[in-house]
Amino acid sequence: MSASILRFPRRITYFPTYRTNPYLTMMALAPLAHGTTIDGAMTFVRLLDAVRASERRDIVHVHWTTPIVQHCNTRAEALARVSALDAEIRSMQRRGGKLVWTVHNQMPHEVRHEAEERLLMRMLADRADLVHIMSPGTVELLSAIVEIDPDRVLQLAHPSYAGVYPDPLTRAQARHSFGLDHDDLAVLFVGQMRAYKGVDDVIHAAQDLEVADGRRVVLMLAGAAERTTIDQVEKLLPNDARSIVSFSRLPDHELGRWHRAADIVVLPYRQILNSGSMHLAATFETPVLIPDLPHLRNEFHREPWVHFFDTKDVIGSIRERLRTPFDRPAAASFWPFLNARSPWVFSLRYADALARLEADVSDDLAQ
Repeated sequence: MSASILRFPRRITYFPTYRTNPYLTMMALAPLAHGTTIDGAMTFVRLLDAVRASERRDIVHVHWTTPIVQHCNTRAEALARVSALDAEIRSMQRRGGKLVWTVHNQMPHEVRHEAEERLLMRMLADRADLVHIMSPGTVELLSAIVEIDPDRVLQLAHPSYAGVYPDPLTRAQARHSFGLDHDDLAVLFVGQMRAYKGVDDVIHAAQDLEVADGRRVVLMLAGAAERTTIDQVEKLLPNDARSIVSFSRLPDHELGRWHRAADIVVLPYRQILNSGSMHLAATFETPVLIPDLPHLRNEFHREPWVHFFDTKDVIGSIRERLRTPFDRPAAASFWPFLNARSPWVFSLRYADALARLEADVSDDLAQ
């Protein structure tokens, strides 16, 4: 293949475009640098419009699938959407347009139409010119739902958030801003407070907890929550432990302060394929406690700042990890992980994969 036909896409349309999530911004860095136009679609109607408007050297890149069928009121509507999208994608590909699918989750976090979601995932796997996975175990984990052709897989790890968020405070300054003593054990949960994220397990684990080295446990909880969740969390908060709680999405400039102040970030997810929250914690050099699932252990067991809890005894296992003294790893122990997952390196590899898709088209047309 000659270098002269290695061209970058004319346009990439991302779906859906969540403006508060920097993931898509990081992904688009290198394509933008190569002159690619970046568009976005937020609704299913806009996604269909983007597919219909796409042709040679255009790419439609589907990320989170929830808005496609999970926002439907009936199964019939969900099925009609899958069928319509399938027909438009096939038409786009006949015009030379390409489809890319990033697999973020095994299934959407809150599922109304599971059978239709599975049908959608199979359609995307069948039609996608490129399937981007972040965890090496994704293809096997999804095998009960969908078969993904390994020849069309791009395995590209989730990027860190290095350089994305402000980080002006030292650890000492961050802890001082919360009134934390030197020997306080600050346990952080950050992110949207939803049932599947297990914030209640973190709270239960901290109740009546006596740390072996005598440190005082301080719960730090931050993230947007609906009124019912707020009421539930407030009732659960332990009386014997200090709690610092914010029931709103942390602004970008606050993320560093909360993470730097914490001794450990607990991510007690009930289901997880990839975790941006873990990479966010690493960015601020804060250890994490994550579920001991085979694909997570295989990928992260060598990292000295990653700890695991037993998914068969979530509360008890988290309590035991917090009870047992552990030294905070040196900042340098995070650097190999962060360097390998820098946003720029991530985006360069992504852009190269897209250029090779376009090169394949050029080769076909030249024959």
